[in-house]
Amino acid sequence: MSISSTFKVCFCMLALCGYNSLFALDPIKVGMSLDLEGPSKALGKELLVGSTAYIKHINSKGGVYGRQVQLVVKNDGSEPNQALKNSIHFIEKDQVSILYGYMGAATVTKVIPLLKANESKHIPLLFPYSGSQSIREFPYVPFVYNYRASTKEEINTIVARLTTLKRKKIAIFFQSDAYGRNAWDALRKALKKQGLSIHSEASYNSHDQDSFSEHANIIYNSNADAVLTIGSAKAVAYFIKELKALGSKATVAMISSVGSNIVLDHLKQFEFSDGRNYSEGVLGTEVVPEYATNALFVAKQYNILMKRYFPDHKKSRASFESFISAKFLVTLLNQSKKEGPALMATLSTDQPYDIGLSQPLSFAKPSNQASTFVQLQHIHKNKWRAYQ
Repeated sequence: MSISSTFKVCFCMLALCGYNSLFALDPIKVGMSLDLEGPSKALGKELLVGSTAYIKHINSKGGVYGRQVQLVVKNDGSEPNQALKNSIHFIEKDQVSILYGYMGAATVTKVIPLLKANESKHIPLLFPYSGSQSIREFPYVPFVYNYRASTKEEINTIVARLTTLKRKKIAIFFQSDAYGRNAWDALRKALKKQGLSIHSEASYNSHDQDSFSEHANIIYNSNADAVLTIGSAKAVAYFIKELKALGSKATVAMISSVGSNIVLDHLKQFEFSDGRNYSEGVLGTEVVPEYATNALFVAKQYNILMKRYFPDHKKSRASFESFISAKFLVTLLNQSKKEGPALMATLSTDQPYDIGLSQPLSFAKPSNQASTFVQLQHIHKNKWRAYQ
């Protein structure tokens, strides 16, 4: 037998014995801590599904420079301390090289000091589902890279619309943590530019998800003609129900991080139960384009891959945003060819990346924010529609 024939036989035997797995490259481990069992579990699952759809797709094509991308997922229940514990486990036990897709300002700001303490490992936190201003400023910004527009930009858009509608007595219902306080401050500053101030306010603890009649009464009795709502989708939906049940005509608004589709689903259930209309005219902002009929390449790709990998899952703006974030992550990894210092060097540039949106993405300095897209929408006939 010739040498070449012998080699072919040996190679085939090695392949049958697991040669490919024996010499497979280590995966790129990405740690993702999010709420899968707590007050925002519905939103957390949306975010996980969107990212997973794209990661499954890229892995089916061989991964990134021959390496599979592995999402290492842990539940934090929207608890900052649990998010920190998860992050320590990611770094020390799971040996992840990237943190990704964390939910909320409170969890993100809790984790940043850990990244500072492990600065020599060059681990970034990419694309958290948070518009918090604090993670777009020093001292947090060197470790965090954002995809989405900020809460400030979303609230500026809402205030501009409300004042155009002659709504000037603007109240706020908010979750009493870093997430809610960031929005409260953004609203205060936006109103100040209009010569206005916050008309009234009601806050709730993130663990209190049972009754919001007291909060609704505070806003209703203040005669507010508009109210910005910041919290979990469930809390916001129940607050809207209580406020509308009192007969309030105030315009209700929310930002994207609340979870617009989940809120609407709750409101539809309320309407089915007692026949009242709770949703008509509710305003909201989104930081990604509409996906169902959009001609953008990334929207078409999202619809195809969601149908392939999650055919029974209802699509949403939240899962679409997470899909975009996962695609952006893979694009950056393909550019850097490696994690650690190479990825950090790639992140520090202002190079544009075309991932199929209307314009390329690049990280604006000093905020490390790639997109400023904000779209205003409203609920009409039980559907979210672009505000004309």
